[in-house]
Amino acid sequence: MAWKRRVHTEHGTSLVESTWAEVVFGDGLTKLEDGLTRLGLSFDWDPECPINDEWAKPVKDEDLARLVRAFMAHVKSNSWSAGALEARLGSELAQIDGFRARLFS
Repeated sequence: MAWKRRVHTEHGTSLVESTWAEVVFGDGLTKLEDGLTRLGLSFDWDPECPINDEWAKPVKDEDLARLVRAFMAHVKSNSWSAGALEARLGSELAQIDGFRARLFS
C-alpha cells in the first residue's frame, strides 16, 4: 500500500483504498462507493457480472502446490496449532466463499 500511495502521490492521481476484509466483514462496499462518488465516479456493483474466463480455468497442479506451500508457510510463521486453525475456520472467516477459500474446504 505504501508503494501505491507513493505512485499516486507522484502522479497526482487519486487512490480509493479498500480491503477484501472490509468488503466481506464490514462496510467495504459503502466505503468504496463513497470514495468513488467523492471523485465524481459512479459505483456500479453487479454481483451477477459474468465470470472472467481467467478465473474459470482449472487450477494447474504447480499453482495448487504453490498455494498449499504458501498456506503452510503462513501456518508455520504464525505458529498456529491444529486447534487454532480449527477455531479460525469456525469463526467469521468460515463465511468467506472465495475461490481460494473453497480450495481449502
